[in-house]
Amino acid sequence: MMSKEKRKVTVLYPGGFKPLTGAHIQMIDKYLKHPDVDRLVLFISPGKRDVVSALDAYRIIEGVLKDRNIEIVLDKNSYSPILAVYRWIEHPDRNPGKYALASSSKGDDYKRVKEFTRNYEMDKFGKNLPEGVKVVELPVDTEPLLYPNGDPISATRARKDLKNKDYKSFKENYPGLGDNHIGFIWKHLIQKSWEEQQVT
Repeated sequence: MMSKEKRKVTVLYPGGFKPLTGAHIQMIDKYLKHPDVDRLVLFISPGKRDVVSALDAYRIIEGVLKDRNIEIVLDKNSYSPILAVYRWIEHPDRNPGKYALASSSKGDDYKRVKEFTRNYEMDKFGKNLPEGVKVVELPVDTEPLLYPNGDPISATRARKDLKNKDYKSFKENYPGLGDNHIGFIWKHLIQKSWEEQQVT
């Protein structure tokens, strides 16, 4: 019988995270509670969206999720987070084990998972994987996290709230998250926004 440790999966979650939202946290926590998951690796896109840079995204994730079993990757040489995932998993020093791309089983994201898995078949990129590294599928069932008006929570809306300096609305991006963490995100980004306005 295969040991519990050998069954564990490392989940790879690429995204912008500019900024981290409650929807991202919901997906992260869903995976970390999955009995087959060992840890989760977040891949941050290197670009900037409005005043939120990749480094801001890194610092916010680090501050808010420091109690979770996660690793954060900021690959400045990859123009997209999904490319960073490909580069990371093919690294010669990658530990043997199972790896899965994060996705809900609902919606278009799962198409990306299917493509990622197919790309690592042996007649494609599978030959690029270090010995013992295997790509598997492990989607989770998550309903979209919604605002009070029924729209899905998004980083775009969070950035809009930030631009409008509307903290009450900004808090709606983080249902269930404590005020200390929401305040930390807000203060970090408001300070960043103020500093950039002084330069321009």
